[in-house]
Amino acid sequence: MSNIFNIFSIDWWMDESNNALQMTDSVLFLLLAIPVAYLFLCALFSLGKYKNPYPAAAVQHRFLVLFTVLRNGKK
Repeated sequence: MSNIFNIFSIDWWMDESNNALQMTDSVLFLLLAIPVAYLFLCALFSLGKYKNPYPAAAVQHRFLVLFTVLRNGKK
């Protein structure tokens, strides 16, 4: 029974003859790679021909955005 609780010891995870750390890392990597690959494929498929449903505006309006830049957090 005491062997079961050895997994909570850091020495058990860092033992070079024990591959549990590498196996856990591999499983987590593969599990997290699935949603990343899914999002990547969705992004690739979204690059297809884009149809803009809105017509071009007759009048193009411009606007100005100003940012306040402070030096060392002071005026």
